[in-house]
Parts: sequence; C-alpha cells; structure tokens
Amino acid sequence: MKKMKFIGTIYILHDVLPVLSQLSNRFQRGNVNFSHLLPAIKATHAELNRLKEDKESLKKLQNDLAQIGRLHRCGLTLSDNKMQELCSLMNRFIVALQDNINNRFEPTLPLVSAFSIFDIADLPNESDPRFEDYGQAEIKIISNHFYGTKEEEEKKMNRMKEALKIPTFSQQQTGPYKGCLRGARPTRIPIQTELLMVAEAAWTMPLSNCWPERGGSAIKRIKTRMRSRLTDDMLNALMHVSINGPSFGTEECTDIVQRAAEIWLSAKNRRKPRLPKESKMPEVESVSDTRASEGERLSGNESQEAVDEFEVDEVDADARTEEEVEIATAALGLCEVDCDTDSDDSAFGSDLDE
Repeated sequence: MKKMKFIGTIYILHDVLPVLSQLSNRFQRGNVNFSHLLPAIKATHAELNRLKEDKESLKKLQNDLAQIGRLHRCGLTLSDNKMQELCSLMNRFIVALQDNINNRFEPTLPLVSAFSIFDIADLPNESDPRFEDYGQAEIKIISNHFYGTKEEEEKKMNRMKEALKIPTFSQQQTGPYKGCLRGARPTRIPIQTELLMVAEAAWTMPLSNCWPERGGSAIKRIKTRMRSRLTDDMLNALMHVSINGPSFGTEECTDIVQRAAEIWLSAKNRRKPRLPKESKMPEVESVSDTRASEGERLSGNESQEAVDEFEVDEVDADARTEEEVEIATAALGLCEVDCDTDSDDSAFGSDLDE
C-alpha cells in the first residue's frame, strides 16, 4: 500500500468511477428514455477522453506529494519513470473501458435508439419543415429489423407520425411511450396493425436493471427467512408480494393483512389426533436401570462361578496329594503314622522309659 503504483491507481479510480456511475444510473431507473441512451454513452466517452488527455488525477497526485501537500509526510517521490508508468496505466485502463462500453452497446444501440421516435414530445408540428423527414432513418432501421426490406411495411410505418396525435394533457398523464402505445391500438388506427407489435416491443424492452436487482434482493430476504422450507410456488408468491405489494404501514397493507387473517381464521382447523386421557399406570423401570441391574446380576454370577471353580480345584489337589503319599508309604513298607499331636509313639516312649 505504500508503493507509488498503488496510490496512483487509487487517484485514477477516484476520477474514472464517477463517470461510469453516471452512465449506470441511467439504467437504474424504473423507466428509461430511448432518446437519452445514445447521448449518455457519447457523454461518457467524451468525459473519459478528457480525463485521458488532461491527466488531472496524476496532477492531483503530484500536488499532494509536494512539500505542502497532504501526502508529503509519506516520504514518497514521483519520479519521471513512475509518472510515465502511471500515464501508460491510465491510458490502457480508459481505452479498455471504452472498448467494453462499445462492445456492450454497439450491436443494439442503433436499434434501441431508433425507438426514440415513439416519444411524441419530440414530434414536430405539421407546419415545421422537419416534419416531412422526421424519423425516416429510424423507421428504416426498425422496419429492416422486424419485417426485412418490405417497402409496403415501411410506408405504413412512415404514416405513423400523421396518425399518432394525442392531446397534450393525455401525454402528461400517461407519458410519451404509454401514450404512443395507447394510440397505436388497432381500434384507433386500423391501418397500423404492424405498428402495434413494434410499439409493444418498445414498451416491454428490458433496458433497466432496476427490476432484476429488486427481484434478487427479494429472493435474498425470503430465502434467509424461509431457508430450505421454500418451494417454487411459495417463492413466486412471496416475491410477488415483496416487489408489487403495498408498503408496510399503509391503509392498503393493513386492509390486506386483516382480510388474510379473517380467511385464515375462517378456514377449517386441521384434524389432529386426540390426546389420551390421564390414567394411573404402575411405575416401570427405565431401560437404563433395567440394563444396569442385569449387568450387576451377570457380573455377580460370574464371580461366584469363578470362586466355586477355584475351591473344586483346591479339593482335587489335596485328594491327589494324599493318594500319592499313601502309595509311597506302601511301597517303602512304612507304617502309617497318626498325624495327631496327642497320639502315642513307641520310639519316643521307649526312650523316655529308659
């Protein structure tokens, strides 16, 4: 962020972005005037060319980096090489922007601008010398686009300026394009049947990005609140209410909410199963308590079985030991000796007697 190229880019964007914002605001209105599109694009190109030639943003950077400038404490210097680099960057950036604008509007701009003849406010009077040639080029563009090169269709559309005569008060109430569409009805001008389709195309052409942005905002609000419980039908209904519904707090909104509440309350309640009556039931041990008691009983049985097996093995060992002693005594010819301490022994008795 302390490099000269970064700071110079910020200064360039500071002057270029407001120009693009003005062009974008032309398309963010509810109604777009066809006659204002071409002048707005030309004005944008002219302003970008002026910025590219004058280099005002880079001059501001030089002044701010001077000794008395607001950036002199940064310790940055704008050398000649850096100045040339920023000038080249600014030129390439502005040329790329102009090419992007041309690529976006050039293919359809002549046709869209040709619909400006439907603005009856620009229609000259019959006594004006311009009336004879008014809209000839635009009619040819529209006729070639919708009907090819049919001369008969072009002649019919040329007679439009003589047939579309709407009073001034009607234009003020309905607007130029609405009044033109209303005047192009077949019941009013039977010979201009082809004009009706062209007028409807001019009226319904989606030039403004206002409605798509509002729709996207409505989807975000609704999806955030409803999450995954939203279906396509419900989404369409909620978007219709969010975009075209009355403002919150107005009388119309209050009336709609009251009628919706009345319809909701008058609807038949959903059938629900009846709750069982309360009855005294014997207490039942829980599953966890039952499993714990079973575990304790099993562990107790296992320990008792282990003790019994140990005692049986000990008795068997004693019995085998006694049997082995008897076999050895019989084999050696020894007499059986009583192990009791109170028994009489002949050998010890003879010694004592002596």
